Amino acid sequence: MSPERPHRPLRAAVVGAGGIARSSHLPALRTLAEEGETEVVAVVDVDDTAVRAFADAFQIPYASTDLEAMLAEVRPDLVVLCTPPAVHREQSVAALRAGAWVWCEKPPCPSLADYDAVEASEKGGDGDPYASIVFQHRFGSGARHVRRLLREGAFGRPLVAHCQTTWYRDTAYYAVPWRGRWATEGGGPAMGHGIHQTDLLLDLMGPWAEVRGMAARLVHDV
Repeated sequence: MSPERPHRPLRAAVVGAGGIARSSHLPALRTLAEEGETEVVAVVDVDDTAVRAFADAFQIPYASTDLEAMLAEVRPDLVVLCTPPAVHREQSVAALRAGAWVWCEKPPCPSLADYDAVEASEKGGDGDPYASIVFQHRFGSGARHVRRLLREGAFGRPLVAHCQTTWYRDTAYYAVPWRGRWATEGGGPAMGHGIHQTDLLLDLMGPWAEVRGMAARLVHDV
């Protein structure tokens, strides 16, 4: 962000009034608000009842089911996307064109073409808004420790990295209509959860030159 911007709270809008907004993003924004860094000024969701309940519960002054209208009327500095991946392209592009920075839940989008469209909407100048994706595993204590060991040469020259992710999600988790589907999430657990580890290895080990993959269904019909 521009270092020349006068210090004032970033006016943030939350898009998507579901579980991840309630459990993670809004608490973080409210903590930053206590430090004078942010102000949550709007919330948007396709469900009118849900968005108004969310706004009432957290004293957010503006609630709407129309993202474009919110962007035009409220003109937030930051848009936090807590929505399914299939709509990230459309919402990110709209926010960027309205002059807002974007903080978007992973996965960024279901396809490279979608990602390219978001990137093309970034002006690219110093201080211009851009889109960032939630990949918090880069910043955990374990990742920081491994990064330091790599930097100090403690491992020698790394040739192989192995990551085994043993998170479990029950059937109810995948009963949510958009999860675990090509059209709406871009794939199954490897996209929805494993993308964190893919990003972490990319951050630690650097860009790869070749990718191969295998997939199988072992528990869920996803």
